[in-house]
Amino acid sequence: MFFSLFSLLEFILLITNGFAIINKERVLNKFIKSRQHSFDSNDSNSITLRLVNLILSIQTVLRIPLIIANSFVIVFKLLFG
Repeated sequence: MFFSLFSLLEFILLITNGFAIINKERVLNKFIKSRQHSFDSNDSNSITLRLVNLILSIQTVLRIPLIIANSFVIVFKLLFG
């Protein structure tokens, strides 16, 4: 099986797109609300809350770079197959 660097970058882009389109109100809301009402300091270091923070930061910070990267990949695929 042949994997190129472009295939690896395309895979990372697809995973990042998946994180970017997760609906905050439907999926992440229960984790965000449990974090707001928690007084336990150990809860802030849980893997679940770290993943929620990662998803929220991807949605906030990487919105414009994802649009540019997706456009580049679409044009590249159209030109070179």
